Amino acid sequence: MKTSLFSSFGRTLQATREIELPRSFVVALLASFFSLALIFTDYWNIPDPLPIELMLLLATILLGAAWSFMAAARLRISFKIIHILLFVLLLGGVFWINYLPLTSDLPWRGDEDHHFRFVLALVRMMGKFPLYAALLILAALALVLFLAWRKPKAAVILALTVTGILLLPYPEESLFGSLRYPYINYWIYTLTLYPWGQLFGYYNEILFRIVPFLSAVALAWFYRRELKLGMEPAGLLWAFAVALIPSVFYYSSVLYLEMPAVFLMTWACLRAEKLLTGSFNEVRQDVGWYALILIGFIKETTLPFLVCFAAARAIVTLVRGIKGKTSGATAARVLGEVAIHFITLMPLAYYLLFRTIFADTRSYQFTPSNLLDPQVYLVLARSFLEQFGIFVLFFIAGVVLLVVRREYPQVLFYLLVIAGYSAFYLLEQKAYIGYSRFNLFMLPAFLAGAAVFIRWLTRWRKAAGYALVVAAIVSSLLLSPVNRDGTKKTGWGDYFFETSEQYYPVEESIDYLKEYHSKESTLFGGIYYEYTFSFYFTKLHWRPDKRDMLLSNEFVHNDQVNLQEALMKADEEGYDNLFFFVLGDTQPRAPVGSAFTLEKVIKNMAHQVMIFHRQAVP
Repeated sequence: MKTSLFSSFGRTLQATREIELPRSFVVALLASFFSLALIFTDYWNIPDPLPIELMLLLATILLGAAWSFMAAARLRISFKIIHILLFVLLLGGVFWINYLPLTSDLPWRGDEDHHFRFVLALVRMMGKFPLYAALLILAALALVLFLAWRKPKAAVILALTVTGILLLPYPEESLFGSLRYPYINYWIYTLTLYPWGQLFGYYNEILFRIVPFLSAVALAWFYRRELKLGMEPAGLLWAFAVALIPSVFYYSSVLYLEMPAVFLMTWACLRAEKLLTGSFNEVRQDVGWYALILIGFIKETTLPFLVCFAAARAIVTLVRGIKGKTSGATAARVLGEVAIHFITLMPLAYYLLFRTIFADTRSYQFTPSNLLDPQVYLVLARSFLEQFGIFVLFFIAGVVLLVVRREYPQVLFYLLVIAGYSAFYLLEQKAYIGYSRFNLFMLPAFLAGAAVFIRWLTRWRKAAGYALVVAAIVSSLLLSPVNRDGTKKTGWGDYFFETSEQYYPVEESIDYLKEYHSKESTLFGGIYYEYTFSFYFTKLHWRPDKRDMLLSNEFVHNDQVNLQEALMKADEEGYDNLFFFVLGDTQPRAPVGSAFTLEKVIKNMAHQVMIFHRQAVP
């Protein structure tokens, strides 16, 4: 009897279940995402006067309707309950590995503080609306999706009505028209953070990092799935190996926009054969298609990837046409190709059009002279090995296998992506060549090529496959950019210019001031770039009544000089304490006769903070 029960339970876990999504429902899902990204995020509201804004709004709605309708097809999704259980196991394991990095302090330098501020601003804006309004919007969305499944025409009427009602209160000035980065990211981060923030408070670093963390887990999970190793434990081990790749491990616990894009790009790369060779109707029925068409909403620097896909698809289609490997009417094939390129490129083109005209952002600095410097090529190769580890070697082996099998479309696409991004950054200012955050966009091609070799070797010799995954995990741990206390290694991923995140024990240091000097004034110094102290003042429910920040010379990274200047300013302006960031590894000394004495040094494995206190006058 027990054997029968266990057998039945096992069959339940292993049984394949399938959900078929009607085309109308897929259209509604895509239209909802488009609306959040480009309609409720009101770029159309940036130009003046009002008639132009209304024309742009109408054009955007029509564009979104066309994009959603053309992109969607009936979609079948299959899964097994055992896979859900394995995903939970992977989620828990990767969370355990990432817990300390996820809870680490907000770094100095980098852009994470910028994203924190934007998310908090959107949280505060959402906080102005009553709870019942948010619930009504969610109920309306749920009803639209339900009707899209059952009665599509009614869903269209309701969706247009709800959209009109929500847009009516918009002022003439753009509410969400920040163009430095695609604003859809802040909606995603905020909607993910909001329910947890209601429970635990918003000023918890880990809540802001949920999306990049989940993106890394999803990346690892879908990689395991596409290896198609069945229920072999090797599949789960490979998922952990991907999560531990140095660049993935680093950016899975930092609030940046890259990880969601990298997840979608990797999914598209793993499905490249169908995406490059299938007809328009065949492509739309592949789940990888939906990853591909969402990429352009997420990050402006995905442009080279999408252009490389468009170029690879065009070349493959042309060659197949010459060889007579295509079927169907010529006009239909041409229209299908035009539709694929329009759907893939349009969202990013829309955003970049507004960004180019209305935003004052850092422009691309074309520097062809970089190509004459042999050092840049060595740095680029070194950066691949340090950031992607042994997967670079797996990629080379995978490309060789693809060539031997004459599977040229994938080879063309993967090499185009790597060569395209390499050229894109080699021809820009030298400072960012090899920079780990920018290199992330080449990882999907490396991973997809590596998957070919991993799949082949594991099927050929199971023992060799296990040896390979152990080597991948061990090599990634040896190359790990994360310290044992969860801070990131200083300068990791930088080669020509210091631009990466610097981790200081800021919360602990401010908490110390709160406990021992809560009624006194404090000067903050030692750094040459501002830090978002307000996050920890709010989190700890304390801030000095009198405080200021002294920024040192950006080109003088001399702690001794910076400390002397900070102590002089603190003395001249009557501060009681100096909170000093040490840029280097050696503690500077207060000059003889200073009015301040060193009271406390607070360290982590990356950096240290020195707290000086004014000496009592005898």
